Amino acid sequence: MKRLSYKEIENLKKFAKEGKSLYKIMKMTGFGKTTIYYHVRHSLNKNSRIEILKVSDWERGYLIGLFIGDGNFWLNPKKGEYRVVFNFNAKSESAIIENTTKILKKGGGKPYEQRFENTYRITCISKPFYQFLVNFALYKMASKGAEKIMKKNDIRNFESWNKEVRYGFVAGMIDSDGFLGADKVKYKRIIITTYSENFSFSLLHILNSLDIKCSLQNNKKSGAYNIRISTPSYEKHKERIRCVKGR
Repeated sequence: MKRLSYKEIENLKKFAKEGKSLYKIMKMTGFGKTTIYYHVRHSLNKNSRIEILKVSDWERGYLIGLFIGDGNFWLNPKKGEYRVVFNFNAKSESAIIENTTKILKKGGGKPYEQRFENTYRITCISKPFYQFLVNFALYKMASKGAEKIMKKNDIRNFESWNKEVRYGFVAGMIDSDGFLGADKVKYKRIIITTYSENFSFSLLHILNSLDIKCSLQNNKKSGAYNIRISTPSYEKHKERIRCVKGR
């Protein structure tokens, strides 16, 4: 095994703590797998087998809603890497970050947290968690400049969800893509925004199934679909929705 300098070892630890995989570090440094693993084995992110049944129905729904709103997959099946990534506002969403981390750890996950200037990222490397979430997300090809990307377009397989999963999903959507607060005349407003017409209809269906009164408005200029939840209806259901923004 190659002997490394103190600076080289510290760099390896830094790369590992940034969430880079063993293979990525090998490519960046040119060092062998055994050498790198010896020095960073306690810092490397390992796959975690999240047991989704360990969390409650509400918590499962919450993670689905949070992923639909603020989540992405980073996949490298050849190397066995299935990353589920959540991005949050580092300055204003600390309570949501804490709640998400708590649920992931309850399910046996090993969330890796990174703080950037304005973004707080939680990454969970777990094939079972990926397989659970991909069951509900529908994607379509979209253009981003000259680049072709896959964007979440709708949700599926929600018809079998019980009420607790649905309430959790609504909470996750409010905490990710929602606004809950007072308007200019201090009247409480609860709005979930999406840019997918298909998803807006699915969300309306879920809200209606819970007898939560809501309306849909399409801003043709921005392309946004705003689902507004009736304030009296939210107050009636808030103890079951239990979103962090409403606490």
